[in-house]
Amino acid sequence: ERLIIPIVNTKNEVIALQGRSLESGTDTIRYITIKGDKSIERLWYGFCRINTSDRLLVVEGPIDSLFLDDCVAMVGINDGSVVPDPIKDKTLIFVVDNEPRNKQVITQIGKLINNGRTVCIWPSSIVQKDINDMVLSNYTKEELQTIIKANSYSGIEAKLKLQQWKKV
Repeated sequence: ERLIIPIVNTKNEVIALQGRSLESGTDTIRYITIKGDKSIERLWYGFCRINTSDRLLVVEGPIDSLFLDDCVAMVGINDGSVVPDPIKDKTLIFVVDNEPRNKQVITQIGKLINNGRTVCIWPSSIVQKDINDMVLSNYTKEELQTIIKANSYSGIEAKLKLQQWKKV
């Protein structure tokens, strides 16, 4: 069983579908993404929910993006070197999953920082892996947005916080 998530472009045309498994376990492929146009290198989710705010949160997955205001998903982690036109002129805060033991996550956060991006480095009081898990643990949208804002860094400060946060 899978939840099917349509991914649309700025013209509200479906360009891809992502299926997220509703089962848990190591034998299950968690996400399957099918693009209608193979020339699209990077998929983004949630442009239709952007209001006029100049500050946007950028999370990894579509489901996480649904829990926060002014939030889009990069449909998988990337280094933030290229962002699509609809958000190019916005102030972006990249909110990567809370996985301080995951080398891939740590590497990507480092790349985001090196590319001049602002990143959220989760405080040690947060033990959940992602926004979805935080919501399931009774964090409110307002609490999450306050935590993200208070723990967003760029430049040398972000590099220092990343060094303190990572566990590998």
